[in-house]
Amino acid sequence: MSTISRFLEISNKGGSVYMHDVKAAFNKEHEKFTLVLHLLNGSLRVFDIPMPEAKTKEEERFLQDYFYGRVYNILSMLGGVKMDVYCGSSKYFKDLAEGLLTAFGVNDPRLKREGYAKCLNVADRMNLALGAAQFSFELFDGAANIKEQPEEIFLTDVVSGFKKAADRAMHGRFTGIDIGGTDIKLVGVNNGRLDHIKEYDWNPSSFKTIDCLTSVVLLLARMSRALLSLPIELSQEAQKLRKAVLEKDEPFEAMQRDVVRLETLAGELKGVDGIGVSFPDVVVRDRIVGGETHKTKGVREHSKDYESEFKSLTDLNCSLSEYCSANGKVHITNDGPMSAYTAAVELAHSDKALSVSAGMFAHSLGTELGTGWVDEEGKVPEYPLEVYNCIIDLGNAPAAGYEAADVRSLNNFNTGLAGTLQRFTGQSGAFRLAEEYYKLTAPNEYAALFEKGFITKTEKGLIASIAPVDMRKAFLEHLMAQAEQGMPEAMEIFRTIGKCLAATWLETDEVLSPKCKSRVLFGRFVKKNAVFALMNEGAKELLPNLTLLAADESLAYTKLMCELRDSKEYTVAQFGQAVGSVYFAASML
Repeated sequence: MSTISRFLEISNKGGSVYMHDVKAAFNKEHEKFTLVLHLLNGSLRVFDIPMPEAKTKEEERFLQDYFYGRVYNILSMLGGVKMDVYCGSSKYFKDLAEGLLTAFGVNDPRLKREGYAKCLNVADRMNLALGAAQFSFELFDGAANIKEQPEEIFLTDVVSGFKKAADRAMHGRFTGIDIGGTDIKLVGVNNGRLDHIKEYDWNPSSFKTIDCLTSVVLLLARMSRALLSLPIELSQEAQKLRKAVLEKDEPFEAMQRDVVRLETLAGELKGVDGIGVSFPDVVVRDRIVGGETHKTKGVREHSKDYESEFKSLTDLNCSLSEYCSANGKVHITNDGPMSAYTAAVELAHSDKALSVSAGMFAHSLGTELGTGWVDEEGKVPEYPLEVYNCIIDLGNAPAAGYEAADVRSLNNFNTGLAGTLQRFTGQSGAFRLAEEYYKLTAPNEYAALFEKGFITKTEKGLIASIAPVDMRKAFLEHLMAQAEQGMPEAMEIFRTIGKCLAATWLETDEVLSPKCKSRVLFGRFVKKNAVFALMNEGAKELLPNLTLLAADESLAYTKLMCELRDSKEYTVAQFGQAVGSVYFAASML
């Protein structure tokens, strides 16, 4: 049996065919493609892709998925303005390369692009924001004779830079906002102390206009400014209103009304000195430019002119600046880089400060997998870093046959592509694995997933319940609690997720080559020590030397983070990125 036949047999039986295993099998005496990626910063990256030629139609489909998947992963992480593809001497390779133009929709309008082509929407919006041309492919016969030209790194004292950001946050008024797919977390800081903390549940993927999304974020920022403007001695009415707006479940309309009244009671509204925002999309120079995430899915499906409407989200930094003082700053980045930045600031204040000199690489595990990188200059590289969209599994054909909305599906919500990290490491990955593992060996617990309302059986399949009540957070908490209690199937969910994080390490290390080799994990998945231990265990099955660090109470070193750690009501795992967003904003002052 050939190597490819073996992979196909595994896939047809519902097994995973991991990208790293296919690479290892093909990196032996095969002819190769050479990809030369021209990046926005003028540097060149070179990637070799050895692979055999197909002998059957089935092998042809598999190799096409493999080759296009490799190209797609590179572009999802790095973006770029052009990719030169050297096809060697093989006609089969040349024909496969010519298919890139169609598969990636180079000449298609953005709204018509599907599948692999979605990553070019992000690259093109990013290029447009920075004054570059739309992305293009150029194909060449023969071998490449080109060396990589990496971006020049100017080494600086990054540890001091992180310390200065935390010091600046001790003086003045700041708001930190961590925006996720199921909730928004906010902290307000007044002269070095946590003044208020707010959690707000929402479901942005159901919104039909961008205004629905931005109005929530703007109201929360306005609320924070009002609270930071209140006098030290509060009237009974002000105390009551303050308590009401900070309630997790206060309806949006009631919060609007209460914020207006708080502004009146505050008298003189004092603009904040900085607003830091962690946003789950591609961000370049404080502007949101991606537009292809699940959070804006409803808008993409209902808007008559999505590009024009999306511009108001791109300009969120300008809208938020209304709540800043004359010299105040709005500083926005993706939730992944915010995780990395937050970890770097904390570790810079610890006895491990020297480890930060190599930069910081982090993931936030929640609704999606966020990925962040702060390099050895202390900068967030201007790459899409849409790692959650990367393909790590070319197998499990039965799961790829379900519609994306089905919890059993292996297909990405945004692109429709099968085998992406979104369905392995985010909450939808946990749901998919629970349905699979419980059904197989825990029938009573499987039935309970439906009885408790976590999964609903519909005409469209098995759906993670979001109406009339959004049960996704409760579903994940249920699985984590069962893993903590020692239920074998639940424990295996988080071991598998850990193994997939190791697979993520392999992909990101090859494409991005970060100097830092450890990974810091943020989000709901690390709230429980037992769950984090299981993920670590699974990761080490694949990569025994991989270091995963939990962004929990043990990562609290700065004053604000220690204050959060010592809170009886809130945790570092929940609100750490909101605090990090405060430091991120303060770094601009």
